[in-house]
Amino acid sequence: MRTIEITESDGILLAGLVVDGRLTDLAAERPARPGLSGAVFLARVERVDRVSAAAFLDIGTGRSAFLPLRGPEADALRAGAPVIVQIIADPRGDKGGGEKGAEATRDIALPGATVIHLPFSANVAVSHRLGPAAKRDWQQRLAGGWIVRAAAAAVPPDQVLAEAQRLGRRWEAVADRAETTRAPALLEPAPGAARRLILDHPDVARVVVDGAALLPPLQRWAAAAVPELASRIAGGPTPLGDALDALLAPTVALPSGGSITIEATRALTAIDVDGGRSPDHLRTNREAAAEIARQLRLRNIGGTVVVDFISMRRGGDKAAILNAFRAALADDPLKVQLGEALSPLGLAELARERRGQALAAIIET
Repeated sequence: MRTIEITESDGILLAGLVVDGRLTDLAAERPARPGLSGAVFLARVERVDRVSAAAFLDIGTGRSAFLPLRGPEADALRAGAPVIVQIIADPRGDKGGGEKGAEATRDIALPGATVIHLPFSANVAVSHRLGPAAKRDWQQRLAGGWIVRAAAAAVPPDQVLAEAQRLGRRWEAVADRAETTRAPALLEPAPGAARRLILDHPDVARVVVDGAALLPPLQRWAAAAVPELASRIAGGPTPLGDALDALLAPTVALPSGGSITIEATRALTAIDVDGGRSPDHLRTNREAAAEIARQLRLRNIGGTVVVDFISMRRGGDKAAILNAFRAALADDPLKVQLGEALSPLGLAELARERRGQALAAIIET
């Protein structure tokens, strides 16, 4: 059974996906200092750097946001001009010990449970999991910019179209606010950890909310945004807060007796696989591949990740581990790019999309 559990522990909001009693995904945030990822702003252009093809924006938070520019955008934008943007990466520390501002995009995306609205696009993209027949069908049913998510396969088409209408009206309200507001201004707040996880997993059997203050606003939001799910949201105890200590520990034990150790640096995240007492290195590497894919999601690790698997001599074993790792990463809701081959020393390199702050960064702030 798949459930979502939501609770607040020591000032941190936790939302976790639990599959058959095992935590597989975790989203976290500090409600007192919510992240910006997903928020839509009417920003004011501070300056345009044509050398780096980027604009620096005032979004009203006291720290400039960074907007990469493509082609003619660098010539079209002028200092002082208003521009609608969405934050796709929260501010984070850089290699020099400072902090990089939030990263923005002009490709606005308003997420729903079955569709994502792209108001500045004219294309309809369909999840490859739905197949070519569904792709043709949805491209005929929808007009404008949309991404049809895999979850659309589990509900009637009318439900998907109803959600598309809600998202269309929501964008119209955002656009109206932009017309009557002076930059910089927040047009649409970030969805937050709990709401984003619910939208990513609308097929859960239930959503359990531990906290009298958390339940009513979440129920009101669900009634408006995902009414089909609203009846499955209820109060109740959750053990989610107990998972934090284990998720902050650098070492994770594997069933075979081996372990993985996770260490974050400024440039990348390094993960070492240790065989421990296990003589079967292939088995330990397989276990590690599955657990690393899980830990990336639980700890919200983004950017470059290098995994040092236990060395294997046979080329067939290396290929088997890489295939197992690729399969374990396939269900990640964020974009993951895995290298085509292991290095001679057994290193695997991947890049994982950043969404919000890593769990460790949230806990430490």
